[in-house]
Amino acid sequence: MKKIFMIAVLVFSAAAFAKAQTISASYKAEMVKMLDALHTKSLLIQTLDQSWSQMGIPNATRLANAVVSDLWPDLLEEYILEYAKHFTLQDLKNVNAFYATPTGKKVCDTINEIVANVNSTLQTKYMTRISDLITRYMQ
Repeated sequence: MKKIFMIAVLVFSAAAFAKAQTISASYKAEMVKMLDALHTKSLLIQTLDQSWSQMGIPNATRLANAVVSDLWPDLLEEYILEYAKHFTLQDLKNVNAFYATPTGKKVCDTINEIVANVNSTLQTKYMTRISDLITRYMQ
């Protein structure tokens, strides 16, 4: 049984390694460009900082920066592998071309604020209605 398990682990590991190897340097470069345009790393730091500050964790900002900096190379690989399932190199080039336009830059700079504001409104203005709907649909 152990041999079968070890063989399965080796096969899956080899498949993951082969997939990682087939992603070109050009694809990775476009991903870095896109994630930079979207401020992905700084937004992750900000999210962790806010969460940890609310939890009362001391030095949350410094800690969030250190954790994300340490994890970033691995997270970048995760983003690359996930995007590669859905987007071709040309897709990423097209997205990055849009993000390079004034409108694209505006989207990148404002989309997270817009989503946060709508989510906040959802949690405040609509919470009673959401609770009522949950109750109705659970019956």
